[in-house]
Amino acid sequence: MRKVNGPRKLKHNVHRFFAKQLRPPLDLEQIKKQCTVIGCMNCGGYLEHVDTCTVAAHYCFRGMKCTVEQIGTHNHAQYLSKHLSEEEKDMLAERLRADPTVTPKAAIRGNNRRTGEVVDSVIDINPILATRDRTEYELNKIREEIDIPRRGEFLGEFGKIMNTYPDYFLHAQVVPSSFLIIYRSPTINGYCRFQDFPAVTDVTYKAVEKGHYVFTTVIYVPELKRHTVIFQALLGGQKEEYFSQYFFAFFVDHKVRFDGTNSFLGMMLDFSMAQVNGFQQAYKRYTGKDDGMRYVKGCYMHWMQSVQRINSNHNIIKPEESVQFQKLVYVIRTTKDTDEFCRSCKELVTRYKYTYKWIKWWLQPTISSMIFQHCTSMNDTLQRHLYRTTNAVESFHRDLYRNMVHRLPLSLALPQLLNYIQSDVRILANYEEHAVPSAYNRVPRPKKKKTSSKKEVNDGRPPDITKELVDKNIVLDLSYFDGQKIQDHTPSERKKISRKKSIVSTKKLSEEILTASSHDSIGIADERTVHLLDMKVEPFDIEELERMTKEVETGTEEVIQRIMCMDMKEVDQKECKEEKNNDEVPENTLDMMTKKNGRKNKKRKQHYNAEDLWPSSKRSNRRETSFVHRDIPSECSIGLKQIKADGYCGFRALALQLYGDQDQYPKIKQTMLNHLLANYEFYLNILAKGNDDILKNIVHKLEFGITPETIHHTSCSSNYWFNGAMDTQIAADAYTTPIAVFDERPLWKSFLFLPFTIPSDINRQPQPINMFLRSNHFTVVDLIPSRARHMVWPAVTPYHEAGWGILGLNADYNTTWKYIHRKRLTQEEKQFLEINDTVDAIDLV
Repeated sequence: MRKVNGPRKLKHNVHRFFAKQLRPPLDLEQIKKQCTVIGCMNCGGYLEHVDTCTVAAHYCFRGMKCTVEQIGTHNHAQYLSKHLSEEEKDMLAERLRADPTVTPKAAIRGNNRRTGEVVDSVIDINPILATRDRTEYELNKIREEIDIPRRGEFLGEFGKIMNTYPDYFLHAQVVPSSFLIIYRSPTINGYCRFQDFPAVTDVTYKAVEKGHYVFTTVIYVPELKRHTVIFQALLGGQKEEYFSQYFFAFFVDHKVRFDGTNSFLGMMLDFSMAQVNGFQQAYKRYTGKDDGMRYVKGCYMHWMQSVQRINSNHNIIKPEESVQFQKLVYVIRTTKDTDEFCRSCKELVTRYKYTYKWIKWWLQPTISSMIFQHCTSMNDTLQRHLYRTTNAVESFHRDLYRNMVHRLPLSLALPQLLNYIQSDVRILANYEEHAVPSAYNRVPRPKKKKTSSKKEVNDGRPPDITKELVDKNIVLDLSYFDGQKIQDHTPSERKKISRKKSIVSTKKLSEEILTASSHDSIGIADERTVHLLDMKVEPFDIEELERMTKEVETGTEEVIQRIMCMDMKEVDQKECKEEKNNDEVPENTLDMMTKKNGRKNKKRKQHYNAEDLWPSSKRSNRRETSFVHRDIPSECSIGLKQIKADGYCGFRALALQLYGDQDQYPKIKQTMLNHLLANYEFYLNILAKGNDDILKNIVHKLEFGITPETIHHTSCSSNYWFNGAMDTQIAADAYTTPIAVFDERPLWKSFLFLPFTIPSDINRQPQPINMFLRSNHFTVVDLIPSRARHMVWPAVTPYHEAGWGILGLNADYNTTWKYIHRKRLTQEEKQFLEINDTVDAIDLV
């Protein structure tokens, strides 16, 4: 006899499941532990054991049989089953056989990852499978029962795959530290014509699980009238030793000949150094020679993609110089004359200084030999061959992705890859035996012209497009402009003409519309509409329309400028005057008063807080502000941050804002030093005015504290302090970030230092960082980011325009840095800086 334990439920009404009766454990000690220690799985509250069920189970043993008899009736509902039944396990197994790569998340959502169809969710099998961990546990148990390998279990399945595809595998290293499997079709050698077509090789990573790659070689087979796979491998990484073993096995298996009749034409590769070096090592091991680059050709599309990326970066190549840049790179690739090649490379680096690293990479011996005709060492037959891209193997990758699921485990991906190779062999065997071609020489069907059917009119939309507003008989002929065809203009002139065309077309359309409206009466169906809207239907003149447009644009600009440049003190003073003058509230302003006992409450007035003009997340989260400097609004700053006073305070202030730790100041000094040495001649003309001793002192100052001889110095004298004029400009350029320097002294002005270099990402808009000079000590103003974004920063130093002109950069205050609101230098201030030398006049110690 065994008594049934009653259900357990939440003790207090905490959430919606407080009255839910849950299955109890079998042991009373476990029930007590779950009720008091573990608690509710949702809220952690205490559970209550309802031990009121009177049912008992009577076990009767008769020989080898045992029967269970229930005594009494349950006073609670039926519990949810804790384990899957045999029928439910069979249903889950069928779901797994239909999609062996299903993940717990996809099984719960009801998605088939193999076909992309929407199927039944596993929650329909049993509600306990709504938990992802439980679903993963049940799927793994069934995988073991029906022999479906898990992800990563490859060693056990590799033997079965080798038995299924005999004579396909040439080499196998199936260990985690060195993974390489080389395979091919054993009968494909007879269809490879290496003397007529080059082999094309490339890597893909999408077909197999993460960390592994598929390396494929294809060649054109006339019998199939397309490229087919002749060699393939699974790699555990893109290493030279893997590629070397692959190419060596390729040479040996196909018995490649590099001399004499029917010699190997060549190999098409991209510009991967690992692949090229692997090919050279395999070639030297196979032939004993060092001229392997004679048989390697680079992909033209990879070269042009790199050219296009550089050409589209307007920080490096200006739009108006795009055509000249394309001509230079074309000459570099096609010329065979040494003088012309060197002259073109020099002109490229001279005209576009930031292309130096890019062209230097392409001029490496192995890389330049694959693409540049002047530097190439490939044989003439391969160089003149029509093949110049790796698109053949790329198309194989695309077809492969269509026929198999991406990111499959190796145990599932390898059979599909082998089946893909075997299918081509079957087609070729059928062609040899029965003369059935793989494709007919049919002409593609001509494409039918699409007949546009007229759609139903949408009666919920007014006629607001040109097609409906303008008469169909009106034709605007703008093929000629200013008596000359558009095709005869340069690209830059075409852009200007297109803008003028839009203006001319707009004016013509407006004239035609206004003319039509003056002749044709506008009918209104219901007179009540006119009465309610109090509208007058009268034609406007063109001059009146233009005047209204200018007023709207001017008014909008004035409102925006006033909001962005408004002084907070003026706002507060204006509010005080309004509160004094408005002792009584106007009767019509119902939104500024409340009613109490049937009377208007005149004491309660709407109050505008100055902080409401600045964006913030919540009223309760507003921080207390404080006055720090005359050029920093008190609403934007909290106070000053503490910077250690050891002589490195200026560098520490930058390190705190750039790296979040002021002790990282040696990294600041090293970065500034590297940037200064790389652009020494530029700063010699801009900052030092040709005085070499000034820059040498700056270099000596930056080296102090980071060189092995001075790294032990924990403090420094005034000779090595941060200079607020020159050093700030170098730091702004090194980190491509504007820096504002505020001086506490009343007779000295604050300045904003903009970088001479433009951010590489045109969408990046770095906010200025600040440095506050107080009694020969640099510190940092703690600004509120949401408010400092709208702050008016100090004026920019005048020598920036000259520096941008020397560098030839398309940068000015109204384009690159237009998002930074700043003050303007007055005419007297400009004259003062010009007379006293700009750098000396703003010198900050």
